[in-house]
Amino acid sequence: MQWQQLQQEASNVQQPWISSLSPGEQWKQLQAFKALADPHNPFNRPLMRDRYAVALPRLGGSQASEAPAAAIVRGSNVDKPAPLPRANRIDSSMPPPPITEDDARRGILSLMQRGLIPPASKLTLDPSPIRQRTMLMHDPAERRDQADSDDVVRLARRLCAVKTDANSVKSSQQKEQKQNPQLGSASGPPPPSTPTAMAMVSRSVSASATAVTKFVVQNGHARTEAADFKAFRQRYCLDWGSVASAIRAMEQWLQAYSVPIAFVNGEKLFELAIWYELEGRISNQWELLDCLINREDVQRLVEQPGRRFTGPSGRERASTIIQAVWRGHQKRKEYREYKRKKWAAGIIAIEWILHLRLLNIKGQLKETRSRQLDGYRRRFANLEASWDNWRTERRTIIHMPSLGYPQHIRDNIKGLGRLQNTQMARLGDLRDPNIDVILVSPVPMSDEMLAYYTTLTGIRGAVESGQLEDQRDISDRYRIIVPEAVKNFPQHNMCLSTLLKYSPRALNRIRNLVRGRRAYIVPGFPCSDDLAVADKLDLPILCSEPEVTELYGTKSGAKRVFQAASVPTPPSDFDIYSSGQLQDCLAQLITENLSVRRWLLKMDTEFDGRGIAYLDADRLPCFEWALRERQRFGENWSQKWAQEKVYLKVSEELPALLRAHGRVACPEAYPNWQDFMNEFTSQGGIVEATPPTEGIVACVTVDLCIEPTGNIRIVSCGDQVRSTERPYACLGASLPQCSAMPSVLNDLCERIGTACWERKIFGHLSVDFLVFEDPETEKQTVWATDLSLHYSDSAAMMQLLLFATNGRFNPFDHELTVAMSPAEKAALDKKTKKTGLNIRVKGRQRFAAMSTRLWHSNLAAVHYSVFFQTCKAQGIGYDVTDKTGTLFCLVDSFQRDCLCMLTLSDDVCSSLQLFAKNLSMINQEISTPEMKGRTNFQGLAADLDEAIAVEKTKESSRPQSTKE
Repeated sequence: MQWQQLQQEASNVQQPWISSLSPGEQWKQLQAFKALADPHNPFNRPLMRDRYAVALPRLGGSQASEAPAAAIVRGSNVDKPAPLPRANRIDSSMPPPPITEDDARRGILSLMQRGLIPPASKLTLDPSPIRQRTMLMHDPAERRDQADSDDVVRLARRLCAVKTDANSVKSSQQKEQKQNPQLGSASGPPPPSTPTAMAMVSRSVSASATAVTKFVVQNGHARTEAADFKAFRQRYCLDWGSVASAIRAMEQWLQAYSVPIAFVNGEKLFELAIWYELEGRISNQWELLDCLINREDVQRLVEQPGRRFTGPSGRERASTIIQAVWRGHQKRKEYREYKRKKWAAGIIAIEWILHLRLLNIKGQLKETRSRQLDGYRRRFANLEASWDNWRTERRTIIHMPSLGYPQHIRDNIKGLGRLQNTQMARLGDLRDPNIDVILVSPVPMSDEMLAYYTTLTGIRGAVESGQLEDQRDISDRYRIIVPEAVKNFPQHNMCLSTLLKYSPRALNRIRNLVRGRRAYIVPGFPCSDDLAVADKLDLPILCSEPEVTELYGTKSGAKRVFQAASVPTPPSDFDIYSSGQLQDCLAQLITENLSVRRWLLKMDTEFDGRGIAYLDADRLPCFEWALRERQRFGENWSQKWAQEKVYLKVSEELPALLRAHGRVACPEAYPNWQDFMNEFTSQGGIVEATPPTEGIVACVTVDLCIEPTGNIRIVSCGDQVRSTERPYACLGASLPQCSAMPSVLNDLCERIGTACWERKIFGHLSVDFLVFEDPETEKQTVWATDLSLHYSDSAAMMQLLLFATNGRFNPFDHELTVAMSPAEKAALDKKTKKTGLNIRVKGRQRFAAMSTRLWHSNLAAVHYSVFFQTCKAQGIGYDVTDKTGTLFCLVDSFQRDCLCMLTLSDDVCSSLQLFAKNLSMINQEISTPEMKGRTNFQGLAADLDEAIAVEKTKESSRPQSTKE
């Protein structure tokens, strides 16, 4: 009844009252209505008191007002739980005491804290306090309408409650006045009522409870005379300008698509109009479509093809769209062409900029290398002028065992750093007291490895005196430096000189060590970076210019040097760069040398037998017929007219023979014949004959040093130990050589050294010779086959051999002699006094077997200290008194799977046998039946057995010489 009265009062209020207010006042009134509808709003009670003079009662207010203010008591209002019995606290294994009703009333958490319920207990509440059911999902539009209606109902209930409370307060006041008349007379008159405010509230409530406003657009025109449109216009009269623009946009859109009738949602259209009030005209038809009540019907019409051209001005719109599409097509075509030209211009510009930068960098590199080359020549001229003085004065040698091979070769080498570090034996230069050594290592050095080399170099004093107690530390005379760039470029396969070039701290350390001292650099295989390092250190380097090394350091370059030196070489041809050229020259060589059964194909820039392939000529179908033709022509066979028929036949059959029977010596580097031929034709190579004999063929390596003054010195010589698994690869050597006459080798080496000196080749180099007995003349024949312009492993091991024996290598007789022991000297002096003769003894001869290519995968699991203890237990060691035994060179202190070994004995066979014995013992100690590992020990032992048999055959055929 009260709510109906409020509605009646609100209906009496004129509607223009609220519309006459300013927008700010309207917003304030709206916020006040929201506060009145929400009893929890902090402004609800003040608004009811100020506007309607209604004092809402407080819950329990009368009692609270009468009670005196209680003092605040601080502390817990929960009784302290009783503790567990002492027995349970001491022994946790005892069962907990029973739970009383008082304990259960305190709750589960209290029981668990006191320990009455064990912490690991699994609790289940029955019934469960959580009930699961499917959540209902509501439409957001329905939710908004429901919220509006809820607000209206809530406001109505609130006003009813207010009215009821006011009546109750009024009745209570009347009762009190009846009971106490004085109280009624003291109190003033009741506050005046405000029917206008109550009417405002009722008007707002009734306005909120009205239905959604809508109007109709028929045939593209809104029905403005309809009551619903007038009501819509009256409701949004304050923003009618924006709404009218939205209505016109709706009419134009519906006219364009010939929509017969559409029902518009006024509220959504108003929201759209307000949104686009500052944006301009509405252009998105889907936003207009969302403002329609019959959206599906209108959308079905709008989506019909060609519907937008059925309205007024449809032909004009169609022609406009056709013109726009055509112009768009033309513009897109022009834009694509413009984009293509712009892309091409960008590519050309980038390429041109890169080309200019590349030219600039090339110019800078050319200028830098020219400056480095000029510095190299200047410093080498100074070294040449003072070389004789340097050999007798104190000096420092910087050993840099770098392998500056071309990039494509270094990329195919696994473990390049360890391969360069196999020349740690260069420390043997310390045998000269005037020489200090700085060794640059391409692999990190551990303390254990450094300690070993300290011990190895410390035996020099014991070797000189013959007493083990005379060992002394000479580590102050050498330094091992590792460039810091080794860690920065672990996978780039850079040579050592390149790593040192990019290691400023290592360069500064070397610069500080040689400051104020005579020093020069001894490289490995030289390249341009060696000159860069020498230029940064401002030190001379004992090698040739890089261009000279690239020209004569190949297989074809070696043939040019041998031709200039007039030394005997096998039948061959060089500078071959195509398959056709290879077939022509090989056919000619086979025709001219039918006694040669196997021909070798060698790449120019490969090393260590990697770039070698072979072909057996006796597999030619016409080979037997060619032999008969040679026999038929006899002495005239050397004439071209006699060989022409055979040459044509061989040329015809040779391509098929190469494809079918060509074999690669190193399948690890080149898996098949096609890969080998592709690389062979790309870098060039030679064709070379093997000795035409079935007897023993020895390969001798002679290491030379061409000093800056032109003096040619033989550093070492040895017989190679060839591998049976990899033909034409050298795994080791026996020092010194015993296969060829020393005078013949010395003469050939002198001629080769002179030819190299004339071509400005300096420093260390190695020459390979083949020694065999010619079956036709039955005389020893020596062929020069290869020339390597770098410091070899055999030369380094020879320095270690001389260091450990205090011996002397005679380059004329190719003999290694060591001084006699004190006991032998005493016996000789006694014999001299007894006979009265002056007996002259050259010394004791020593022979050595060495290898720098030993590897075993199980060595990686053994520390060096354990390895040397095992060798000591097996009797593998070195006798400083007798100058015999075994020496090791460690290569990699972290992987530890490879090492170098050197054995010394009184004769060649004994040194080879000792080497094979050591390999067998080490293999047995580090291998088990379950873990044999991968190794080359067994293959090398078999090769050594074959070499021992060959040496015994040589000794039996060698004439016995008298010993003084």
